[in-house]
Amino acid sequence: MSSRIRCMTLSSTDDCIVFTTDNNQLMKVNVNVEKPLDDSKYEYLMYPFHSRDIQGMDICIKKNLVVTCSIDKSVRIWNNTNPPTLDICEVFNDEAYSVAFHPSGFHLIVGFTDRVRMMNVFQKSLKPFHVIPIKGCREIKFSNGGQLFACAS
Repeated sequence: MSSRIRCMTLSSTDDCIVFTTDNNQLMKVNVNVEKPLDDSKYEYLMYPFHSRDIQGMDICIKKNLVVTCSIDKSVRIWNNTNPPTLDICEVFNDEAYSVAFHPSGFHLIVGFTDRVRMMNVFQKSLKPFHVIPIKGCREIKFSNGGQLFACAS
């Protein structure tokens, strides 16, 4: 693979690593500690993808969903089934720097240039329900139970 890895995360079942590359592709590789990595292959997960750098990515614990955000001002939720599909693509007025899925998969937190937005995930859209005035939030993470979250700028 000639591209460099930008972001990576381990799936909730610990059987694959999902990562983004510097040319904005979302890929995965299966992980098996009992077998050597010689038979592992990189797979492209889905298309179409972001047009600019991906800044954040997270995997939903209870659903087969992946969320990515980019400085192209979009947040995308991907369904990681076979075949993978793009479920939601929302474009905002600000660049998105970080994103986190609530463990239930029904809520997102997205860090933008001038605020953090808490959003509800509907079937085909994202709806903001609360705004927190934190500028340049580069990392967001929910607690294991989802009752708390942390933001870092």
